[in-house]
Amino acid sequence: MDPGVSFRPMEQQHLMHTITEKLRASLTEKSWSTYQKTWKQYQEFSAAVLGQYAVLPYPVINILYYIAFLVNKRLSPATITTQVSEISFLHKMNTCWDPTASFLVRKMLVGIKKDGSVADVRLPITPHLLTRIFTAAATVLASPFRMECI
Repeated sequence: MDPGVSFRPMEQQHLMHTITEKLRASLTEKSWSTYQKTWKQYQEFSAAVLGQYAVLPYPVINILYYIAFLVNKRLSPATITTQVSEISFLHKMNTCWDPTASFLVRKMLVGIKKDGSVADVRLPITPHLLTRIFTAAATVLASPFRMECI
């Protein structure tokens, strides 16, 4: 584009609206909500643990501290990786350098997956619980409100 040519304010406003609309459409509302929750959790962590306001781009060391914090909360490797990806997305959408792509962050995530020290916190289905599930299922299936398949 010729550097001497500029957009008229109304054209620029219309283009910015289109950009915002299409970027917003890149994720579902549920995904946006989940991402915002992660970003808020990171900001709370930064304030409470690091004693600083979180400003983009987040320093690599702070990302490493956050990952260690999540490990100590006994979150699964998949959950931690998802949260790091959501932080990455925040940086990319704000055209910032992405600290989650650093060698140290990537290696820490690999180490978390290989370590396997995070126990599965889900409880097994016991015979007693299985009996309760079957009883509940029988009640639901016997309900007059149940819809029949056609």
